[in-house]
Amino acid sequence: MADMWNDIRREFPVLENKAHRHRLIYFDNAAMSQVPLRVIEAVSDHMSQANSNAHRGMHYLSTLSTRMVESARKKMLEFLGADDDYEIVFTSGTTHSVNMTASCLTPSLSDIGAVTVSRLEHHSNLLPWRRAAVAAGVEIKTVPCPEGEFDMSALRSMDSGVIAVTSVSNLTGSVFPLKEIGKEAHRKKALLFIDGAQAARHSSNDVKISGCDFYALSGHKMCGPTGTGILLGRKDLLRTFDPFMTGGGTVSEVNENGQTYDDIPYRLEAGTLNIAGIAGLSAAAGFLCDIGRANIEKREKELTDLLEERIRCIEGIEITGKPAVRQGIVSFRAEGINSYDISQFLDRQGIAVRSGTHCAEPAVRSFGIKDTVRASVAFYNTFEEVDMFAKALRKTINLLSKYR
Repeated sequence: MADMWNDIRREFPVLENKAHRHRLIYFDNAAMSQVPLRVIEAVSDHMSQANSNAHRGMHYLSTLSTRMVESARKKMLEFLGADDDYEIVFTSGTTHSVNMTASCLTPSLSDIGAVTVSRLEHHSNLLPWRRAAVAAGVEIKTVPCPEGEFDMSALRSMDSGVIAVTSVSNLTGSVFPLKEIGKEAHRKKALLFIDGAQAARHSSNDVKISGCDFYALSGHKMCGPTGTGILLGRKDLLRTFDPFMTGGGTVSEVNENGQTYDDIPYRLEAGTLNIAGIAGLSAAAGFLCDIGRANIEKREKELTDLLEERIRCIEGIEITGKPAVRQGIVSFRAEGINSYDISQFLDRQGIAVRSGTHCAEPAVRSFGIKDTVRASVAFYNTFEEVDMFAKALRKTINLLSKYR
């Protein structure tokens, strides 16, 4: 198995780079995962061999492009384990997908009811819903997550028309109980939206176990290109959406008095898609499936557990949250030391981490802190890198402690 992971790691050319003359250790995978050769080649191949607008022409290159997009749509449906009740809409990423869904649901929210989110949401799965709730005149409710653990009892006590939650927190790595959340959403007859940005790389059953109505992911967090993503939605619900944006590709007919919008998904895909990016997204999905997402989940859990264990051994560090299950992400603070200073000192030693509020400011504030350092691993990282990170972190803390 070790040889398999070594072979997989060699698929990622950026990992061979040096940073400040040190071996690069990339522990910022929650912000963006790295891209394997297969994906790079898929983007290049499309642009060099089939570069043309999809769904716009009958000529040879356009036909190739259209076939690729529709094949990718089918692949992404299979990737998420969704059945024919669902449709794939290509977007620029999770942020686009959430905004589309919240905007399109706004006119009906006054009938649907309150919007419920969790305390650990990324801004992208909070701000669009907050704006929609204000526009519709409905309440937005927040499920507390003490120590990073989703409070199911609180959700059960809330009246909800829409429940919008993450699958895995980008702050604490908390894995949300999607099966129980799904059951509660069905009991309430509430719509369920899942932000799968942090989970799609390793979770293959989110849609099935939750029975969600909508699911969003971003290509750049699952070894794909930036500017790519999907909104998975139930067909009957997507057909009720007035287009989030209008223009080329959304209509079947336009006349002097109005227009007739096309069927889904095309009515929701205004303008020219990121076609080369979609080729890369499809290749990324295939790459992850070839490795086996159960294998990826196991590998990343082992790396996460070791990372947490090593950080806990360093005096003066407090890890953010104590979730029952943590996947891929460990955030922490060092007493009396600025998180930005820690990340900069680590960077000078070749280690990429993230510092700040991670686009989850209310979540960070709920722990009574202002910011954190976040280390996040992916399956191509190694146990040796975790040990090297811990050594560098200890050195950094010892050095900066002198200036407190």
